Amino acid sequence: MEIPGDGGAYRVARITPALQARSVRTERSAVFDYEPALSVEDRTGRLHHVTAFPPVKVGSAYLHVLNFGIGPGVELKRAGKTLSRGYIALRLTPFGTVDVFELPRLPYRFSLAILPSRMRETGSELEREYDLEKPRYRVEVERGGKVIARGETDSFLNFDQEMSIHFDRPFDWVLVEAVRDPFYPGYVASLLLLIGGAFLYPLSYLAGRRDPVATVLP
Repeated sequence: MEIPGDGGAYRVARITPALQARSVRTERSAVFDYEPALSVEDRTGRLHHVTAFPPVKVGSAYLHVLNFGIGPGVELKRAGKTLSRGYIALRLTPFGTVDVFELPRLPYRFSLAILPSRMRETGSELEREYDLEKPRYRVEVERGGKVIARGETDSFLNFDQEMSIHFDRPFDWVLVEAVRDPFYPGYVASLLLLIGGAFLYPLSYLAGRRDPVATVLP
């Protein structure tokens, strides 16, 4: 990983995903299991843990996670011959979110959403289990603005005569923003002080009402 204007290279040691590999969701579940994060190793071997807030100084810039998602492995074939293969960074979470993508020089538009692998009722709740090592997708294929195929699969979908789209295990991705601003730490500190002041002011007011200060006249 390179930070623009820094002149050095950094190694991405780990990406902490927002969801477990096997996630169970009910109506009362949190949207995500974890805060997405990135561990970056600098030139001295030191690790920096980058989250959404507050920004972390790495080299000459401040980094924070701006966005994140899941990128499925996609392979497009015609009559068994591979036309395109790679990973596509999509926004498929929270579960049920639909994202679309196209492949260069091909006339198709694909819509994807992650479906539960299994569902079961427990008392009055419906549990939905998602397997992110082998997700089940709802797939829709368009050509020329017209839907030509749709289906649900965890492996592949045939469409348009000899065409097929295949899915490999997805990867987790994060989008990191780098800010080079000498006044940025002061801005963050003043923001934290403002939040703290807004919380402490009512307490100090109430304390003053309970313990009035007596004035002694000469």
